[in-house]
Amino acid sequence: MIFARGAATIISGIKTRPTDPLIPAFATALRRRREALDLSQEALARRAGISTVFVGRVESLRNQPTINSMQKLAKGLDARLSDLIREAEALAKR
Repeated sequence: MIFARGAATIISGIKTRPTDPLIPAFATALRRRREALDLSQEALARRAGISTVFVGRVESLRNQPTINSMQKLAKGLDARLSDLIREAEALAKR
């Protein structure tokens, strides 16, 4: 039996990672930008107007953000969403 949960899929109780390389690449780009600004997950969440738990879950691939959430995260990083996505695409190609 297959269940979708956030960014991961559960197949008969075995958790698997997303198959689209852009998903983990976005999480990596998000984390790198956050750390480059010396922001904690809590500080980013506050700046973005979202929960700290959600930031952690996106970075750890437990949640896949909506376009609206991605926009909030980008604003919290003082970045354009298009730049974050471009960075994620470059990481996914490696």
